[in-house]
Amino acid sequence: MGLKRRTAIGAGVVLAGIALALPGCGGSDQPTQSAEGPAGDLRQLPPGKVPHAAPSNAHKEIPTRFGRAISLPYRSTVLYAMAIDAVDPLEEHTSGGTRAVGVVLGLRNIGTSGWRGSVAGLSRLAVSPDGRPEDIVESFGSSAGPCPSPPVKSRAPVGNKPLSFPPGRTAFECVRFRLPRGENPILFKFATQEHDYTLAAEENGRVYAVWALPGTLVEKCRFEPSSAPEGSCQGLEDDEG
Repeated sequence: MGLKRRTAIGAGVVLAGIALALPGCGGSDQPTQSAEGPAGDLRQLPPGKVPHAAPSNAHKEIPTRFGRAISLPYRSTVLYAMAIDAVDPLEEHTSGGTRAVGVVLGLRNIGTSGWRGSVAGLSRLAVSPDGRPEDIVESFGSSAGPCPSPPVKSRAPVGNKPLSFPPGRTAFECVRFRLPRGENPILFKFATQEHDYTLAAEENGRVYAVWALPGTLVEKCRFEPSSAPEGSCQGLEDDEG
């Protein structure tokens, strides 16, 4: 895809104002409710999902755009997550017919208790050769800071160890994925814990974040449908009618 968008150098400025500038902004552009209270009161759909999507969009995932924050409840705290930048290919891990891509994820703990989790282990990338998300790729590791690129060389180690994240902390991670031959990145996903991706999680108000990678058909169909080829958005829009 040749994204090679490297705006992450200024990421610290972007995320530092999330709590003031973008409270609770999700893929569905609706505030995320607290995870407290009985499950019956928490029937809202997670950010990234809508109540009425095209029948061919089985997972009803309508993502938000890169640079927008999504609030993710976790026990008694809340994380703000923002997909900030994408680098394709990530040359340091590209070899043997496969290529690696990197996504810069910003996190801020705005709650009163800590969060602990593996950023790499909780990230997913939806990929496809034709512009529509078909397969899911798991991350092989992440490192602190922006993704390595010619002007920015990261010396942070790559791994998937859990990150201890106290209240008030802001951090940036370059999440890495290795793509099969011919596949392109389409959606980036992040959850605060593994089972947030399950249907059972939705029953109890759990959420995960979904972003459309810049320049993809999904992003065009969601936010700039007039720029997409005629008839190409079926199944990717909010609702077919």
